[in-house]
Amino acid sequence: MINQLDGKLEPLLGTKYEWTDDMTLHIELNKDAKWSDGQPFTSDDVVYTYQLGKKYDINWSNYWAYIADVAADGPNAVKITLNKDNPNRLTVLDSIELIPMMPKHIWEEIEKKSNNDLATIRKEVNANPVATGPYKIYFYND
Repeated sequence: MINQLDGKLEPLLGTKYEWTDDMTLHIELNKDAKWSDGQPFTSDDVVYTYQLGKKYDINWSNYWAYIADVAADGPNAVKITLNKDNPNRLTVLDSIELIPMMPKHIWEEIEKKSNNDLATIRKEVNANPVATGPYKIYFYND
């Protein structure tokens, strides 16, 4: 998240991030982070979430213009490699703050049920959403 007082990124689902070279961003994930259903939040969720943007035309697909690869580096770390033909470190840093992480164990089932059809996935009613953080939905309406 962005610290509104100094404009710096402060890790929440992660514990730290660093550029290991000009083209590689390494992110350490919080080993204690869990989804609201109790499942652990892992590097597989992060990779899966980024890959959704590569697979479908969705809100974070545009980041793939600057990213060559997103890979797990163990269960609690992720490596983002920039596109050598179009690197943009600031935009990739924006991505780690703006892309909403998706629980792979939930959304891969939705994809299967929808035969990977984005129009069908968009019609999915997520009445019991699973997310990270301390809160669960109490109710919602129009």
